[in-house]
Amino acid sequence: MGLWQSPVWIHPDTAAAGAQAGRLVRIRSRWGSLEAPVYVTDVIRPGVLAMETGQGHSAYGRYAENVGANPFAILPATATPCAEGLPVAWPRSRWKPRPQHHARPHRWSRIQHGRAFLLTTTLTDLRKRGSPAKTGLTMDHFPLTLPMPEGYDPKRDFYPAHDHDHYRWAMVVDLDRCIGCGACVAACYAENNVGIVGEKLITQGREMAWLEIVQRYHDERRMQRLMFLPMLCQH
Repeated sequence: MGLWQSPVWIHPDTAAAGAQAGRLVRIRSRWGSLEAPVYVTDVIRPGVLAMETGQGHSAYGRYAENVGANPFAILPATATPCAEGLPVAWPRSRWKPRPQHHARPHRWSRIQHGRAFLLTTTLTDLRKRGSPAKTGLTMDHFPLTLPMPEGYDPKRDFYPAHDHDHYRWAMVVDLDRCIGCGACVAACYAENNVGIVGEKLITQGREMAWLEIVQRYHDERRMQRLMFLPMLCQH
């Protein structure tokens, strides 16, 4: 989900009490209240409401004014003695669903649905012997070919490989180290003056980016594990 709206993440069991995906909820504490759209996900514990910080600006220019919700509005402004810092959680907050619906600017599915976009395995599974569950979509069966003329297979590939007589340019990302921070994406936007379409056009399915790290998937065997799949410059 896009960060423009500061969604509140709710477990499906918690949402069963009246919250629906995309609907607004009002969250109250003794310090204040806020409204935010619901994002239903099973990566949050039941009974817990989670929000990302950094949005919820009441001013800050025409592009940020009245964008998102600020979760600090329902938290105390004084430091806690035990942590010596501002609290980021409150156990006695209350929430109530609202009738308004907000379009959700998100574009991805949380899982790969058994496809082989992002292959991963554990060391324990790698050491096991036996037949794979799905032939052709496993670490052992997925074709590993180099982007060179000798890697072209007319039965599989739509376009033949490009010939590079003098120079070749390549980029390699260690997926074990990528945490999806998006620093490279921000640098690409700034360096190349890439236009930002914003929340309204994202909800219409439009996007503009040369480099993305928005493809993040949950491991279907362990939903709490996130994997990131960078999409590098394709020009």
